[in-house]
Amino acid sequence: MAFETVTTEAVLPGCIRKENAWNIISDYTRYSAIMDNVDKVEITERSGEVGISRWYVTVEEAPLYWVEKDLFDKRSYEIVFKSIEGDFDNINGHWRIMDNSIDSGITIYFEIQYNLGIPVIEEVLGHILKDKMKSNIDRMMAAVRKELCGKNIDERKYPRHIIGHPYACSYNRTPLSLFVLNISAGGMMARFVPGVNGAGSLDIASALVDVAAVHADQAADRCRFVFREAIDDALLKHLTSRLAADSANLPGQSAGEPQRRAA
Repeated sequence: MAFETVTTEAVLPGCIRKENAWNIISDYTRYSAIMDNVDKVEITERSGEVGISRWYVTVEEAPLYWVEKDLFDKRSYEIVFKSIEGDFDNINGHWRIMDNSIDSGITIYFEIQYNLGIPVIEEVLGHILKDKMKSNIDRMMAAVRKELCGKNIDERKYPRHIIGHPYACSYNRTPLSLFVLNISAGGMMARFVPGVNGAGSLDIASALVDVAAVHADQAADRCRFVFREAIDDALLKHLTSRLAADSANLPGQSAGEPQRRAA
């Protein structure tokens, strides 16, 4: 029998970070606590980007079980899974977290493909099961959305200005060549910089900014500078203008009007 496909997505406006969405979606051990239709998930193996997990899910009072192989690609913010045993003949799919091209938010996409492997049952109950599966993954997505927005609402206050090129600066008087991804009133995102961490002073674009913390994530190739206090509009405008000067001619971007999106 052909695979049935069901999909769902959540478009989250504002400045929600893809890292925060990833931390929720990739942590299967939390699913049963935040999703009322997931009874239990057991992690039987996990090594680097590859794992094996055992799932117990209820779909409209019907208990379902399967074991899947999971591939976690944090650099692309994507999880791909494929069943290796269980109630379905096959159940495969993926999660994907993407920048929202409309504003500075993100889009979370979830897709499942499945077949029961029993043609008679699929012919009689296939359309009912598909409706129930769609309802189930919508509920899973709603739980992720609620968890994400509830825990990270403070990080969604500031729109980001995309930069996208290297810039010479210093941190705690140590010279750096940062590849700056974006900047907002609350902080700045750059490519991963080895050895840069903790609070300090960022000297950039002829301005000195106090940094409360640096969150470095080598796996995702990201380094986030969190400003001690939100910088004012005048300083943000100055930094954005100076940092974006070399990228003013990027496609879809005019001089003095940097694009805005989430890093």
